[in-house]
Amino acid sequence: MFTMKKFTVLFLAVVILVLMVVNIGCESDSRKAKVRMQAVFDGITRQGGGVKTDEETAICTWYMGTARLADFGVFEAASDGFDKWRREGDIFPYIDSYTITGTEDAGRAVIVSGTIDGAPFKVRVVERKPVRWVEIPEYEEE
Repeated sequence: MFTMKKFTVLFLAVVILVLMVVNIGCESDSRKAKVRMQAVFDGITRQGGGVKTDEETAICTWYMGTARLADFGVFEAASDGFDKWRREGDIFPYIDSYTITGTEDAGRAVIVSGTIDGAPFKVRVVERKPVRWVEIPEYEEE
């Protein structure tokens, strides 16, 4: 027979388990968003036009979070959108360096922050959607 004390202990155990599962999911989304942005930026780093990732992979990863897009028409649209996104952020065609300094959960999205060529940026990453700017890098005038 369940007593109030047993019920309370069971209830707390279930609540803790649910919180742990939710927390693991958030960390996983943050990690995936960070890895996704690393692939995007690696593909447009000036040194060799992509140190670890080629530019085509960067485009596909930016657009949908996948290494390749099967449909050439979809790839063309993704490439056009990627070029527009890079121009908006003044990172077209290549960057010299980047850092990723943090991630934060924002509902279905993850906000990834860091620097591009020394200027701070923030992007909104949603699984299977194109990456969007939250804060565009502002470079110091030389």
